[in-house]
Amino acid sequence: MRKFFVSRLMGRSAEDLDPFPILELPEQLVEYVLSFVSTDDLVKSCRLVCVQFQRIVDRNGFWKIKCERDGKVIPSFHLDSLPANYYRAIYVSNPYGRNLLRNGHGDEKGPDNEASQLPSKTGKAVAEGDCSDVESSGDEHDEMPLSARPDPTSAASSSDGEPESEPPSEDEDYYEDDFWRDMFAHWQVTQNHGDGWRVEKTPAGADPLPLANQSCFATSYGECSKEQVISLVKEGVVPEVLDIFKPAIEVSEWYAGRFDCGCKYRLIVELLNVAKKPVATFDTGELVTPQWAGRQWQQVRHTFNDYPKGVRYVRFAHLGTDTQFWAGHYGAKMAGGMVRIAAEQTNPPPTAASRETADKTSGAQHS
Repeated sequence: MRKFFVSRLMGRSAEDLDPFPILELPEQLVEYVLSFVSTDDLVKSCRLVCVQFQRIVDRNGFWKIKCERDGKVIPSFHLDSLPANYYRAIYVSNPYGRNLLRNGHGDEKGPDNEASQLPSKTGKAVAEGDCSDVESSGDEHDEMPLSARPDPTSAASSSDGEPESEPPSEDEDYYEDDFWRDMFAHWQVTQNHGDGWRVEKTPAGADPLPLANQSCFATSYGECSKEQVISLVKEGVVPEVLDIFKPAIEVSEWYAGRFDCGCKYRLIVELLNVAKKPVATFDTGELVTPQWAGRQWQQVRHTFNDYPKGVRYVRFAHLGTDTQFWAGHYGAKMAGGMVRIAAEQTNPPPTAASRETADKTSGAQHS
């Protein structure tokens, strides 16, 4: 067994190795050696070598060493007793201080095994391969004839009198529909009305994003909405931290309209309990941008503090549409969504008495 383990570490066959008495070394040295082994090998192989290796790999202090050496963000919470796998979860997932929302710009490739749900123009999810679509009734554009809306290929004047630059061609400006699976990876499209959701490589008819990534989502003349539910525990935040310390949960997103068309935007973020019922909500309400007043990007931000005990999920939902019923994608744009768990302890650690009081209060609320 020793030969097998050492051969794995050195990339040589067990037959070519002289026995190395690693188990006869002081445990502190064994721990140091193991700390350089990959996470996958530690969990799947090293723990099975012997009781000593299993004890080391399961130890919180062992994973803390790896966290500190590899630059993982360790929160400043002071727990009376550490939950099992506390530092291992931090090392594997690095949940604090990073963005937990995925594919906030529509350009992130999803995993190959992710179920693909392509949004249809009727607002219902369509299984991949089902290309059937509901035909237009023909009168849905009566409110704004196509001939009456601005020609997106012609030069227009901006509010300051400068000629508007000609937007890129359709092939250059937008991603093809064949790539919708990647565009909406990690998202659940709940409404896809009008001409539906679209991802733009650069914001058409709006200022550049104040971010390095210029890709954004764009909506249409019918309401478009989608959401993402994040499991905080799966991301590496242990329940004890959520229930006792209630770290600040920061959420934000950028949105904009076009220079030539009004739009509506709304962001709803909910903290959900284990039953996925909301216990705290942030809702911007309907933010309306008038025609000719758009193009500038605005950021909405909110921080959840002192939320109820039992939070396990974050539901991040946004929606948009235009205000003039123009065919195409003249509705609200959004990009750069963020859900972040703060690593700093902003409040004093709770005492045993305060935790007991909180537990009684929580029990009374659920009774």
